[in-house]
Amino acid sequence: MSPGKPRRYFDVRESEAEAEALGKALGAAVTARMDDLKDFRALGLHPRLITRRLEVWEPLFGVAWVLGGQRWLNKCRDAFTWIALSAEQSALTLRQQMIRDADSVLSDIVITLPGGRRFAGGLAIADAVAELGNPVYGGREGLALARVVAQSMPAEPKQVRTGGSVIRGYYADDIRRAWEAIRPAEDDAGIPEEENPFAVTDSIAALSEQVAG
Repeated sequence: MSPGKPRRYFDVRESEAEAEALGKALGAAVTARMDDLKDFRALGLHPRLITRRLEVWEPLFGVAWVLGGQRWLNKCRDAFTWIALSAEQSALTLRQQMIRDADSVLSDIVITLPGGRRFAGGLAIADAVAELGNPVYGGREGLALARVVAQSMPAEPKQVRTGGSVIRGYYADDIRRAWEAIRPAEDDAGIPEEENPFAVTDSIAALSEQVAG
């Protein structure tokens, strides 16, 4: 955890009632879209979203997509990165975290070049990674964060011409191979049950079990 100023202060005397109302509204919306939620599959949305983590998080990804669309699906992926994988943070270097984060945002920013290879601009990577809010970057943005990207990437930046513009960046498959080479071994055995994101209220947990089933 890192200290910070919240966007809004939640007074338990007021927020408990507000949370209850939001929970009921969410429960009603989930019930109304249950068929769509049952058909949703989250495999492939994140390289670490597999086995036990997939079982636990798939219902939440489903609710995000069916009720909120792509924007909330992206938010759910970011939440998964920082909640489910937070135990890895201290074990990863700045370079490792940058490669991991770059890999996680590729699907949102890559362009497909003639010949089929996919490419991501260095500035586009920096902007997308900045939205993840990883405190290890020390508040760097724009060109400052782009320099961290350049220092962390597994290959020298390339220049490609597309649509009349020249973009300086990296091939997506180089970034993915670099992350696969350095990522920690999967260890789902140590995930405690209380990390289940639906373990909030009995009603929401019951709904999530219906979605998962």
